[in-house]
Amino acid sequence: MNYFEYIWVWILSILAIAIIVWIVLSPVNTLRELNALPVIVYQVEGDVYTRQGLQLSRGDTVQVGTSFTGRDDSQLILKLSERSFIHFGGAFSAGYHRVEGYRLPIFELAAGWMNIKRHISDVRVAGAFQTPVGNLTTSPDASSWLVYPFNEIYTKVTSENVHILVPNGPIRWTEEEGSTTIRSGSKLVVSRFSSQRQLTEMPAAVQIVSPEDDGPTYFPGDLVRGYTITWRSTEPTLQYMVRIEKSDNLLPYFQHMSEEPAYTVSGLPEGTYTISIGSVHHSFGVSRWSDGFRFTVSGRVKDTLDCSITNYYASYTQIRGQTYIYGCVPNTDTPLHVGVFSRGDVWYLQSATGLRGAIPAEDGYWEISVTESSQYRVVINPLDIVFESVTANINQANALFVEEIDISQ
Repeated sequence: MNYFEYIWVWILSILAIAIIVWIVLSPVNTLRELNALPVIVYQVEGDVYTRQGLQLSRGDTVQVGTSFTGRDDSQLILKLSERSFIHFGGAFSAGYHRVEGYRLPIFELAAGWMNIKRHISDVRVAGAFQTPVGNLTTSPDASSWLVYPFNEIYTKVTSENVHILVPNGPIRWTEEEGSTTIRSGSKLVVSRFSSQRQLTEMPAAVQIVSPEDDGPTYFPGDLVRGYTITWRSTEPTLQYMVRIEKSDNLLPYFQHMSEEPAYTVSGLPEGTYTISIGSVHHSFGVSRWSDGFRFTVSGRVKDTLDCSITNYYASYTQIRGQTYIYGCVPNTDTPLHVGVFSRGDVWYLQSATGLRGAIPAEDGYWEISVTESSQYRVVINPLDIVFESVTANINQANALFVEEIDISQ
C-alpha cells in the first residue's frame, strides 16, 4: 500500500468514526429515544379538562401522560412547533402518551375529531397518532414535499367507525390486518366492529376565482372594510373551511366555516398571509385544499403623519384611484374605534366589521378605505359603543370626535 492509499484510509476511517459519534450523540439519532418538543396550548374555546379535573388555558404546557376531554363545541389547538399543530374539536376524548414501539410520544383519540398538520422537518414532533382500531403515521415521500412540505390528517372517531381524511399525504394506516397508504385527497373509513374498510378518492379541490392578483399588497385601511375572496367547486359540498395562515407562523391565524363560496377578509394586522379554501363533504374535515392565495398587509397611506404629537385629526387622500380617510387619536387608556360614514340617500357605515370601526395603531394612527361618495363623517367612540350600520344622526351622543369631510372640493 503506497503513501496516498494510507492517507485515504485514514481519511475514511476518521469520517466513519465521526459519523458513528454523530449518530450516537445527535439529538436526531436513531439509537435512542427522542425527547419531544414542549406541547403548548395555543388556543382553547369552551371547556377542556384534564383527567385530574384541571381546565386547560392558553399558554399551558401539556405533559406526556396527560389525558383531556372537550365538551360539545369545545375547540383546542395544541402548538407542536412553529410549523406544526394539532386541533381537537367537539366532544372529544384524547391524550398525549408514550406508547411502546414509538420513539416519540403519540397522541391518542378515543372519541371526537382532530386535525394534525405536521411539517416534515419537525423531527421532534409526534408523527404517530393512535385511534381505537389502528395507528396513523406520517410517511416520508419526497415527491409530496416538493409541493407541500407537511402532512395533514383529519380523523373522526365515532361509536361505529373511524373516518380519516388526508388533504396532504401520504399517511400510513396500520392495524392488525396490515398497513394501508392513504394519499392526498383520499378518505378511509374503518369499521370498529367488523373487517369492512372503504378507501375512496375525494373530489377535486376548489379553485379561487378572485382576487386575480398574484401576491397583492394591501394597506391596513383596505382590511378595515375588507375585500371578498370567491371560489368555485365542481362538486356539491356541505360547506367550506376558510383557513388563514401567517407566513412566519404556520398555525392557523384564523379559521371560518362558510356555506357560500365567498368570504370577506377583514381586520388583519400587518403581515404576510396565505388563504386556503377546503371543501367539507362529510360533516367534518377537508379532503383537499385549494392553492393558497398569498397577500401582504403593509404600510400606511400617510406615512409622514406623526400621531404622537397630534390630537384628534381626520383628513383624506387618494392613491391608485382609491380614497382613504385617515387620521389620529390622542394617547388614551380608553380603547377607541373609528367609524367612517358615507352620505348617500342616508348616512351609512363604511367600516362595517361587525359594526366595529378601525382600531387605531399603538401610536394613534388609523385609516379606512372608502368608496361611492363625496361626503363622509368621521365618528370616534369608545370601543364598547357599537356603531349603527345605517342611521340618520349616527348616534353621536357619546362621540369623542366628529368631523365632516368633503372630497368634492
